[in-house]
Amino acid sequence: MKDADILMGNGSELIKNADVKFSILQRQLFITLQNLEKASYNMNRLLDLISDQPSQIIFGEPLAEKNVEPIK
Repeated sequence: MKDADILMGNGSELIKNADVKFSILQRQLFITLQNLEKASYNMNRLLDLISDQPSQIIFGEPLAEKNVEPIK
C-alpha cells in the first residue's frame, strides 16, 4: 500500500511536469511554424522575382536601357 502511494505521487508529479513541458513544446512549435511561413513567403517572392527577371541572378538589377545615337 505504501509503494502504491509513492507510485501515485510520482505519477501525479510526472503528469504535472508533462503539462509544463508540453506547453513549452507547443509554444516552440508555434514559433517554428511562423518562421517556416515567413521563409516560404520570402522564397515565393524570390522565385517570382527571378522568373520575371532572371538576369538578377547574375547581375543583380536588370541592365538599364542604353541610348544609342545613330551614326552620322
